[in-house]
Amino acid sequence: MAKMTIRECMDAAYQLLNEYSIAGEVVHLSYNDQADLENRMVNLINAAQMEIAKTVKPIHESATFVVDDDNFRTGWQALHMPYNFDSINDVRFVKDEKHPYKMPEFERTSRYRQLEDQTIYFPTDVKGTYIVEYNRYPIRYSADVDKDTGLDNTPDTHEAIPYYVASMLAIDDHQYAYAAFNNEWEKRLARMDSKVPHVESGDVDDVYGFNRFYGVW
Repeated sequence: MAKMTIRECMDAAYQLLNEYSIAGEVVHLSYNDQADLENRMVNLINAAQMEIAKTVKPIHESATFVVDDDNFRTGWQALHMPYNFDSINDVRFVKDEKHPYKMPEFERTSRYRQLEDQTIYFPTDVKGTYIVEYNRYPIRYSADVDKDTGLDNTPDTHEAIPYYVASMLAIDDHQYAYAAFNNEWEKRLARMDSKVPHVESGDVDDVYGFNRFYGVW
């Protein structure tokens, strides 16, 4: 599924508001208050993306960090997270990463400290690779953003955003339209909220000796 662009999102909001075309012709920005509507849309898209990312559909990222510094003064090595870092989901330590015959194994660890908003510290007495899984904030667009820029987060979140934009544009003058669009926005948010429990995976014990029988090692 392709990402919706900012222009496509704006056009969808115009269509919901019946402000997109007249007699089959796309409404020009100079007509009525069209330019004023468009000037408000980018910040409304920002607000919708933030609402989605902070509630039903966090934006997941990961960072790999190698602890290899003998810092005798502090005993800690710092990982500076990106500017859009929000919160840590999980931290895993890579075990046996250099074993020639095995895939790397990971173990969850709490051997880190987050003492500043965007800096994580790892103890230098255990050398190795850490995988930091975290949530980030969505991209915040400026008013002069290229309208062909794709929306942030996963494509399944994009179809809901025009309903939020349309509802906020209608809130002062069209209460019925506001209620209808806002209800649809809330319904689509609820459908996105399909989180599944985190499942740990691993090898099943070979209680019947199949691996030995088939020569697997």
